[in-house]
Amino acid sequence: DSDKKVNIDEKMNIDCKLKNNGNTILRALKICIKENCEIMNLTLTQEKNIRFIYIPTKIGKNEIRITAKNSQITKSDIIKFSALETPNIEIDNLNFPNMLNYKDEYVIKFILNKTSFSNPQNVSILLYKNKIIEKWEIGELTSHKKMNLKLKADDLYVDNNNFKIIIIYNDKKGDSYSKENSFKIKLNEINIFQAFSMMLNRWNRVIDTKINSFKLNN
Repeated sequence: DSDKKVNIDEKMNIDCKLKNNGNTILRALKICIKENCEIMNLTLTQEKNIRFIYIPTKIGKNEIRITAKNSQITKSDIIKFSALETPNIEIDNLNFPNMLNYKDEYVIKFILNKTSFSNPQNVSILLYKNKIIEKWEIGELTSHKKMNLKLKADDLYVDNNNFKIIIIYNDKKGDSYSKENSFKIKLNEINIFQAFSMMLNRWNRVIDTKINSFKLNN
């Protein structure tokens, strides 16, 4: 199966079915995948199954030749598959303001650094800002990508605010991976009117977060 995909250094099963369609018994038939061999006899019309365990060591498209031979016959077949490196993303050069005022607009900067040969698939960025969640869809990451998340300070709390960046992505088999980084940003003192306005902003954005989450899951 040329569409089969496995991770590099991951064990894979290769199942072989052999049948004697000839008119003589096949004795001392040697079946091999590289240095891994099995020896058997096949009587007339007999079928046997053999399973080999193989660990790919080369990234990319692979071909393995399977041989069956004795003094009478030689047969071979080729197995094709792709070996994938586990994709990896690092959050590098994270930069953010340590302190903000009520009306400030601010930017959280970082680099999505693809450190693997294989491209991460379905990349999403989740920013947890206290109880508010914001999401950005990236898709396939083919190289490093600079991120500038533009935000407003009018929904933060006075004093420390907890932030968490979570990067979620898949490999080409659909397996999921994630990376995260946490930090704090402090908001300066505000007056009572600003406090009321911020409470409404937080409430509205928490509702928006829940609606967006519902849409994503349905």
